[in-house]
Amino acid sequence: MYIKRNLETKIKLLLDSPEIIAVVGSRQAGKTTLLKHISSGLESVNWVNFEDQVVLDLFDRDIKAFILIHIVPYKNIFIDEFQYSRIGGKNLKFIYDTIPNKKIFITGSSHADISVRALKYLVGRVFICELFPLSFGEFILFKNTNLANYLETNKQVSREVIAELIPLMEEFIKYGGYPKVVMADNIPLKQEVLKNIVNTYFLRDIREGLGLVDEAPLRDLLKTIALSLGSLVPYKKLIDVSNFDHLKLKKYVSFFEKTYITYNVKPFFKNKLKEIIKTPKIYFLDSGLCNTLLQDFRAPNDRPDGGGIFEMATVSEFVKNNYTVQYWRTKNGMEVDIIATSNEAHLACEVKLKQEQNTVLSLENFAKEYKNFKPYISYLYPNDRVNKNNTQNQMPFCLIKNYNKNNEEK
Repeated sequence: MYIKRNLETKIKLLLDSPEIIAVVGSRQAGKTTLLKHISSGLESVNWVNFEDQVVLDLFDRDIKAFILIHIVPYKNIFIDEFQYSRIGGKNLKFIYDTIPNKKIFITGSSHADISVRALKYLVGRVFICELFPLSFGEFILFKNTNLANYLETNKQVSREVIAELIPLMEEFIKYGGYPKVVMADNIPLKQEVLKNIVNTYFLRDIREGLGLVDEAPLRDLLKTIALSLGSLVPYKKLIDVSNFDHLKLKKYVSFFEKTYITYNVKPFFKNKLKEIIKTPKIYFLDSGLCNTLLQDFRAPNDRPDGGGIFEMATVSEFVKNNYTVQYWRTKNGMEVDIIATSNEAHLACEVKLKQEQNTVLSLENFAKEYKNFKPYISYLYPNDRVNKNNTQNQMPFCLIKNYNKNNEEK
């Protein structure tokens, strides 16, 4: 079964361009499924997978033979798991420059590998497209097309609509957006698929990618990060738990982000130097992965860390909708959870499990200092007692993808 992805539209607009299309993202995010769906509408297609050692050796050691067998007879060539090639960028440049009128697609599970090994050779020859686990918009389109269409065309929704959406929002936050998990038709199966993704893909790939023998310290490290959502990264605690030294710890945390497991949220300051030296926050890009590590699949409203779990899901939703996310904190303790920027919008967002009755002072202060940012409160559960004098914009989690539309009309 295919779940329609927003990235499909972007890729189809690039089909007639000569550039290579690279789709990068985490394991099990649906990269291969997406490109298989796109390839079904194309003619003269060839698929190769660099997990096949024979094919990979041919590409790395005899590029001319690889071209004659796998490139020349076809118009559209798809190379899966491209990151396994040691000299992928160099050889791909050779193919691109010497064999005209071919459309090449590659996938990789690490943006860093694609960038470091390929981009220095492929400048001006490649479009990089990131594919994350499903956003809530994609999730709801799969679950209920009519409801998804309603949300797409309505920038405000009634409490009655939100009430219908709450079970779906809770399911999404509990189990995340990996396609195989979303398509699993019962709760035990969803949890089993998530467990398999964690054990078979993430921990194994991380261990191999970092050259480690034992995965137990990695699991402890990731679990400690999961327990610290919304807080500044507790590096000392992470060092104590994992027994990694500070330099190794920073390397591993960076690796988690480069392989699309986590997202590092840096502080927002006028002084850009402070963004580099100040402590970040770390969030998982998929809440189901985080909940699997914690072995807690309760709804946010039923757990003590529910605020942090919902904040993580909100950060992830902004990232999936092409925002850069930061946070704001002053020396006197004022803080705004999310400072989100894109080409279309600049937003300051405070995250609350339940709709706020009154204005949030920190959000108000930020908006006064940075007037080009529109202040919002993102909430999961509505509140019947919201103060009518509260002038701050409040928007349910289900409408994050519409923030741009709301911003344009302000």
